Amino acid sequence: MRHANAEHLLDYRNVWPDVELSVEILEAGAVNVTDMTFPASVRITLDWEEISLRENLHYHFDLRTQKPHLSSWLLNSEDRFDPEVFVANAVECETQQVTPVSIFRTVRRPVEEEGREIQETLWLTKEYVFTGLFKCMKLDARRFPFDMHRLPLQIVARPLSGGLSALGEARKVRLVDPRLRIYERILQNNASEAASPATAALTEKELRARKVAINAAKPMSALQPHTFDSKDLRQQPPHLWGRMIESASNSDPEVDTVVGDFIAVAFGGRQALPADDSYKLEMLYVRDYSAYMSDFWLKFLLTVICLLAVFVPYTDDILANRLSITLGIVLTLVSFATARAAAVESLCYDTYFDMIAKGYFAITVVVACQNLVATTLCWGTFRYGMSGANYWPDGAGATICSKSFCGGGLNHLDCIFLVIVLNLILLVPIGMWIGSILMQLRMLLHAKRAYLTTPSVRQGWVSVKAPQTCHLMLSKKRRIPGRRKPTVQFETTFSDADVAAALATVTPLLGLVPSFWAWLGRLTQTSQNRSASVPAAVPARVAPAPDEALDSPEWMERYLGVLPPVEAGVQCNLVDIGTGEMGLYKICSRMVADKGQVLFMEGKKVPMSPGNTFVEEFVKDPGGASRLAKTFFDWYLHSDEGQGPARSDSANKRKKVQFIMGTTGKIREIMIGSADSTRQMEAFLTRVETELEEEYEVAARLVWFVPPGEDEATFELTAAEWLIQIGDLDVTRVDAGPNNQFFGGFELNQAFARSRCSHAGCASASDVVQVEDFMREFADLLGPDLSSSFLHSKFEQASRNSTCSDAMSAEFGPLYQVFRDSPKLMRTLVQKRLFAGTISAGGGSSQVAIKDEPRMVSDMHKHMRSMLSHESLGEPSKPSRGLLRASEVMSLPLGNRAPLLAQEKGAAPLWSSDQPITQGMIDCWRSRIDEAWNKMAENDELPDRVASGLRGLLVGISAVFHASKLAGCAETILPRTLFLNRILRKLDDLVADPPEPKNGAYDHRDAANLTLVHEVVSRALAPTAWIVCKRNWHAQPAFLEGSDGSLVLEKEDLPEYVATWVLGFYLNQTKML
Repeated sequence: MRHANAEHLLDYRNVWPDVELSVEILEAGAVNVTDMTFPASVRITLDWEEISLRENLHYHFDLRTQKPHLSSWLLNSEDRFDPEVFVANAVECETQQVTPVSIFRTVRRPVEEEGREIQETLWLTKEYVFTGLFKCMKLDARRFPFDMHRLPLQIVARPLSGGLSALGEARKVRLVDPRLRIYERILQNNASEAASPATAALTEKELRARKVAINAAKPMSALQPHTFDSKDLRQQPPHLWGRMIESASNSDPEVDTVVGDFIAVAFGGRQALPADDSYKLEMLYVRDYSAYMSDFWLKFLLTVICLLAVFVPYTDDILANRLSITLGIVLTLVSFATARAAAVESLCYDTYFDMIAKGYFAITVVVACQNLVATTLCWGTFRYGMSGANYWPDGAGATICSKSFCGGGLNHLDCIFLVIVLNLILLVPIGMWIGSILMQLRMLLHAKRAYLTTPSVRQGWVSVKAPQTCHLMLSKKRRIPGRRKPTVQFETTFSDADVAAALATVTPLLGLVPSFWAWLGRLTQTSQNRSASVPAAVPARVAPAPDEALDSPEWMERYLGVLPPVEAGVQCNLVDIGTGEMGLYKICSRMVADKGQVLFMEGKKVPMSPGNTFVEEFVKDPGGASRLAKTFFDWYLHSDEGQGPARSDSANKRKKVQFIMGTTGKIREIMIGSADSTRQMEAFLTRVETELEEEYEVAARLVWFVPPGEDEATFELTAAEWLIQIGDLDVTRVDAGPNNQFFGGFELNQAFARSRCSHAGCASASDVVQVEDFMREFADLLGPDLSSSFLHSKFEQASRNSTCSDAMSAEFGPLYQVFRDSPKLMRTLVQKRLFAGTISAGGGSSQVAIKDEPRMVSDMHKHMRSMLSHESLGEPSKPSRGLLRASEVMSLPLGNRAPLLAQEKGAAPLWSSDQPITQGMIDCWRSRIDEAWNKMAENDELPDRVASGLRGLLVGISAVFHASKLAGCAETILPRTLFLNRILRKLDDLVADPPEPKNGAYDHRDAANLTLVHEVVSRALAPTAWIVCKRNWHAQPAFLEGSDGSLVLEKEDLPEYVATWVLGFYLNQTKML
């Protein structure tokens, strides 16, 4: 047994199963809109498959029950996989583990990739019941009593115990949507139907089918997911509503959807996208306003009675008679206006209920004023009948006081007032009611879209063969034979008309023509989306700030900001589709002897034809799919140049090759702005997959996503930060900055000053640092590439060069020299303390991505505390979109192609290609940049750090690198002033000696780019800032440096990288930072 256990050790350190989560609502209580809490009781079932457990070692079969059981030693072992969950938004919660980890049944499915026909796994399960009070982040009851609320339950998996993974990360369990439970429910339903008594004689084939269905549902039978029909999967709800009520007819219990004065119309849950350790369940409650209609009609009738005072005839007692009615109603409505419903009594804002009460009270006051005005104008306050009508010119008073079309002896003044007020008191509440209904429809339609997975030509990285599944269950009324009243059931939905029908339980009007109301809800939702405007250049905070969502069109929800997963250790094929070129990259992380884990990257550029983008070059070209398939095959899959296409073997043919394609620049704008372009792209990618399959026998999957501009800038920042640490950036030989300040000198002097001490044996006690203070001050530099022993050895080296007699002390000068001479120390210092962000420019815009270190540290500390606190049931951790770096992005809506292209159709460009570049043309372009920058400053669109000038080290990439290369100052750390002087000198050279025209036209791209870079850098960077422009980096890992500063490997033995957003995306998705 010991030998068998040693051969089959359970290792969950780096790989562990995904856990399927299904929920059953056992009990639910009314919502407290004041405290924003609601009581509930839910049963949470965790299911997962195990492939590493071995029979007669980890489990055994009970011959009596024919069911597998886990071994007792495994249940008590610390190496077992035992996921735990908690509800993050619980205020008070009682947790009960109903069942321990146990085997539910076996699962059998065909697995062709592994060379065998059938793979058998174990389905393990455990159950929790959570009962308590849960918190909502936001509840808006302004539409009371027509309000509707979405009540969340944020379920989070605790990190696995037993330490971190090999990468030093918390071992977080992914919670995914249930599939096994759905298969099980289908089996049980089929068995229940098969066991029902036959209504007619059955054939032998039908009897055999019934017997098969009954046997398949038995626990000892293996579950076979591949045998199920996708139609059955669609009809099964992933979660259950278990709140039932006994029916009066002693039949089966009925679903109870009444929760206080609310009615549950829908509930659903689904995994995060991409899947992580959180799972969100929501219940949607709509208030049953029928209980409040009596108050409304009472106020309405009192207001109408008050209004009927206009029918009092004009006599000497008209004022007393009218006001006796009006003032009595006014005093009655005062109590209604000051009293509030118990459900909203403590709210600090007015609801529709309060507005209606106050509005009716105000109308009665207006009626009283009208009584006085009408009496004065049309009868008079004097006993002799001297009325105010006698003073109106041209007999207008006589006209307004004459009899009107209303009848009943009313004059025109009373009649007009009666008609206006009647319409007001009737139409305004009706408008509130209809507006609230449309709001409820929009909320349900939004929830349906959020919980509906629709297969299409392209859907992120999900297989196109995946069946359509719905994770939102709507309440529907169904008539069951034998029952007089229809019963309510929760069912999955795929129709917008079902959304309107679900609300018919509260508003029966919606049940008459549900498709019309669904169309009206979509129409109002579309109009709201069109009216919403987002500033183009507003600085945006991006991840890890998960509380902000992307505002994207409906057709881009599957692509914009959706980051595909990347598998570490496997070659990742990435495609960067830009405005004028396409970048092809192969990135892979591999173990190399004597080097450890090394990241390899290869790339090349494919330019587009002049004036064409990727859409014209490939998507709209009839032969574009064939050309792109050949390009992919030649670069990614064809290793031997000059030979014919290599046919893949059967194993490679079955295993799909994944290509991750990201569109940026103008292509991103085209896709966001047009649903037709998105559909064309989807169809085009399908054609490319077909070409690869038929022409090259390569089963490919093209995963398309659209990184927002902020994410693109953040990925560039991530790549630059990583390359600074492992790349060949020369950080030891840097020119002096302003006032002869050396690079990093100010920061080092401040750090030494914070850690200095007084020591009698030193030549200058004010310039001495002891080793413990030194290690404490630079503790933030420690990491995988820089150990404490290395840092200690560097301090000893400085101590030997100091005049201190104590070996535990060192002076500022030798310490500073040690830092300056050590690439490892300087690169780590740059990455941890000096690196501020990236600055880039393109054809359409220029961007500055600022590293938001305080935000990252704060979020990291909060996240670690939430992971380490197993008893924490505090505020929920909102789902993140998966970015490991925080940044603040500023985008200037001007690129280096702006002066070369016409800004409006039919207009001339700013620069003409018919004449050489002149200083006047540059000044004109510079003034346009100044105008755009000043406009952003006036609109408060500049981040504070940019407005005051960025400090530290900025890395210039893309067009900024090309400008520095043209000016002869690339790949070198330079002070801002010296960098600008080099750019300006090259610009003056272009003006003095412009390049010769080609085909009769002058190429002004270099001049436009140099001017843009000079202006942006001069405004964004402070005078004390530093900048380095570098695109191609050779790996020079800091861990290869010995304590004496020598390198173990030569430079040419290490790979080369390109500082682009693609590299940052890979680092982010593989969590290599």
